[in-house]
Amino acid sequence: MISNKIPIIKHFITSTVIVMLIIIIFSSNASAVPLEEWNKTYGGNQWDIAYSAKQTSDGGFIFAGHTESYATGWSDGWLVKTDSNGNELWNKSFGGPNRDDFYYVEQTNDGGYIIAGYTYLSGDFLSSGLFVKTDSNGNEIWNKTIRGDDNNVAKFVQQTSDGGYILTGYSGTYDTSNIDYWVVKTDSQGNNLWDTTYTGTTDDFIECIRQTSDGGYILVGSSREFRAKDDSKVFLVKIDSNGNQVFDRTYGIKDRSYASSVFLTKDGGYIMVGETSSGDELVESLLIKTDSDGNQEWIKTFGNMTENIRTYDGQQTFDGGYILAGAIGSFIGDTGDITWSNAIIIKTDSSGNEQWNITVGGDDNDWAHSIFQTTDGGYIVSGFTDSYVTGRFNSGAWLIKIEGTDIDMQVEVEDVPIMAESNDSSNEKSTPGFEMIMAILSILIIFTLKGRYD
Repeated sequence: MISNKIPIIKHFITSTVIVMLIIIIFSSNASAVPLEEWNKTYGGNQWDIAYSAKQTSDGGFIFAGHTESYATGWSDGWLVKTDSNGNELWNKSFGGPNRDDFYYVEQTNDGGYIIAGYTYLSGDFLSSGLFVKTDSNGNEIWNKTIRGDDNNVAKFVQQTSDGGYILTGYSGTYDTSNIDYWVVKTDSQGNNLWDTTYTGTTDDFIECIRQTSDGGYILVGSSREFRAKDDSKVFLVKIDSNGNQVFDRTYGIKDRSYASSVFLTKDGGYIMVGETSSGDELVESLLIKTDSDGNQEWIKTFGNMTENIRTYDGQQTFDGGYILAGAIGSFIGDTGDITWSNAIIIKTDSSGNEQWNITVGGDDNDWAHSIFQTTDGGYIVSGFTDSYVTGRFNSGAWLIKIEGTDIDMQVEVEDVPIMAESNDSSNEKSTPGFEMIMAILSILIIFTLKGRYD
C-alpha cells in the first residue's frame, strides 16, 4: 500500500511546487519596481520646460512646453519631436514679441499635432487662449486665439470623435473678478461650433477635459471661494455634447485640494490626480476614484513625514491600476521655503493602494509634469531639470523613459475616450494572472489524480 502511494505523493508535491513558483513569479512581476531606461535634456542656455509628452505612432515621442532659449520674445510655445531613444529629431518654437506657452499636446488622426496654451498678443498683459495645429513635422497649419477680452488660458485640448476639437481653460482678472471656466468646441479646422462660459460666485479653475463614451465631456480642476486660497476643493464637472451641464461635484479631505488631471476608467467611472494639504502641513499627493455619476468611491493620499509630494498627471495603466507623476521636496530650515528635489512616480493597484514609487533626479530642482504609458508597458515622463544641465543657470526640458515589460499589448497611442466595460464598483484587488494560475492548477490536479489510478 505504501509503495502505491509514493507516486501519488510525488505527483502532489511536484504539482504544489510548480503552482507556488508560478504564483511567486506572477506576484513579483506585478509589483516589481521598474528601472530608469534613459533620461535626456533639451534646450539652450535659458529656461526650457516640457509640460506634456506623448508617445507617437512611430514609437518616438513628442513634447510641448515653454522655451526661452529659442524664443523671439520673452518666451515661446515649444514643440519637440524625438526618436524612441529620446534623440531630438526637430524642435519648433511658436510665438511673437511677448509671452507664449504650450501646456498640452496630442497626436491627431492625420499624424500631426494639436496643442493648447496661451499668448500675449500685446504689451497689456492680457492673455488669450491659444491652440495650434501642425503637420507631422511640426509645421504650423493654423493657429487660433480664444477669448482675447480678458486673461484667458487654454489648458487642455483633445481631438473628438467627429474629428473636431474640445478645449477648456479659464479666464478672469485676478484682482477684480471671479475666475470662470470655459469650454470651446470646434470643427476640424478650429472654427468655433459653440463656446460656453460657466460663471458663478466662486473661483473655478479647469485644468483638463476628456470626451466620454456618451459623447459628452468630463472636466476637472479646483473651486474656491473668491480669493480664498486656503479653502479650495477638487471640482468635477460633466457636460453633454452641446456644453449643457449635467452635474458638478466637489471633493476634498483637507483645506486645500486641487486636481489637474482626469481620466476615464475601464469601469465607466473617473480617476482624478492632484494634491491636498492643510495649514502648514506637508503637501500630499491625491488620487480620487468616482463612479460614472461622480459619486466618490474612494480617496487615497500619498505622503510622508518630512517631504511634500505633489502630483500633476496620471492615468489608468494596462493592468487596471494607476500611475501618477509629480515632484517630491522638503522644507528648508526655519524659513519654510520649499525646494523640489526630485521627480516622483507612484504606481498603485486598481483600488489605489501603493505598489511602488521611484524618484528620479539629482541634487538640484527636478520636476515631473506629465506621464504617459508606452506600448512596451513602460512610461514616458516630462518636466524640467536643474540637476542634469551643465554650464547654464536655468532649467532644461527633461524626458525620462521608465523601462517597460516588453509584453505585446494591444493599446492605442492616442488619448481616446474609453468605452465602459462594466459597472462593477467593487474595490476588490485582483491577482495578476489568477485565471491562468487556476487553469494550470486544475490541469496539475487532474494529472495527479490520473497518476493515482494508472
